[in-house]
Amino acid sequence: MLSDTVNLDRDNDVIHTPPPADQIPVRLRNLCEFANREHTGDEFLHPIITACILHFLIGYEHPFGDGNGRTARAVFYWYALRHGYSIFEYMTISDLIRKGHAQYPQAFVDTELDDGDLTYFVIYKMNIIARSLEQLSEHLRQQEVRLRESEQILRGSSTLNLRQRLIIEHALRHPQTRYTVKSHMNSNGISTNTARADLDGLARRKFLIITKRSREVIYLAAPDLAVRVKAKPRLRRS
Repeated sequence: MLSDTVNLDRDNDVIHTPPPADQIPVRLRNLCEFANREHTGDEFLHPIITACILHFLIGYEHPFGDGNGRTARAVFYWYALRHGYSIFEYMTISDLIRKGHAQYPQAFVDTELDDGDLTYFVIYKMNIIARSLEQLSEHLRQQEVRLRESEQILRGSSTLNLRQRLIIEHALRHPQTRYTVKSHMNSNGISTNTARADLDGLARRKFLIITKRSREVIYLAAPDLAVRVKAKPRLRRS
């Protein structure tokens, strides 16, 4: 949908007027040519810088009545992934843009006010990427800690059987999971009594807590499960 409408901020002030709608088809063809050109040799542009520029251009041209931001982010991801930067599949750039909503339009304004100098937007976008990488690194660090804790459990003593150790390992990674006698029985091909004994044994050791939904008994990971695992690294007999 081509339109001459403008972008408004939360105070209803004009912050950007896109090009006239009748110019959009030609301008989009130029944008597509830029996106598919090889930026090598004297015209070399790093692929991530090019992806940032494409993000800006979609937002600037504003070719659609709605969804321009989503399209701009999608084009950014497309270009980065196309050039081998698969790590972007695991990064949450969109969330950071939404959380810092005032900085995003300001990067456009600063670029337009300085005769189209894209440095402002590229710096903004690179800062977002850096923060997203930090978040990903922290997430991976936390996952590594959980895996080490899980390995401790799986190397534990005979006070817990293998099925019980696997429940704790799973609960550390998925703390919101609800366990029941029936689900544990079906997952392991064991009897009702054996399944109940496994879960009740974990509850007695305070690794799980018991609640009820109607008549069904529900077992949940203890809120301090990770702390309890660390406090009993070998799960010794009392």
